[in-house]
Amino acid sequence: MNHKVIIVDDDPAALFLYAEIIKEFNFTKDLTTFKNAQKALDFLQHIQDKEKRIILLDLNMPMMSGWDFLDHIKDYPSKNFLSIFILTSSVNSADKDRSKTYTYVADFFEKPLTEDHIKIIKEKINKS
Repeated sequence: MNHKVIIVDDDPAALFLYAEIIKEFNFTKDLTTFKNAQKALDFLQHIQDKEKRIILLDLNMPMMSGWDFLDHIKDYPSKNFLSIFILTSSVNSADKDRSKTYTYVADFFEKPLTEDHIKIIKEKINKS
């Protein structure tokens, strides 16, 4: 199955690396990346279709953090078609606990993106 995947991370090297990993494991051919969380929100606000999308979201970004993104997305009609997976360098257990308060966050992973993460994402998406 080909999933629509969006990666939101301010680090260009991470975006490149994650895109390569996603291609290597044949996870999607429909990949969109954003270095800025606000631009990702703007994109999502204009989605008209009801296709499921997977978002890999970094938490620690300038201007708008991943937490700000999550707080804003709750008002978007498209949130019902999103599965958000936090992918962060944070090892703080409070961040993991906080992520569980957002019903549309499917899981919390520590960077970097790995084959195991992709397997977990696939399993969770196939269950939904």
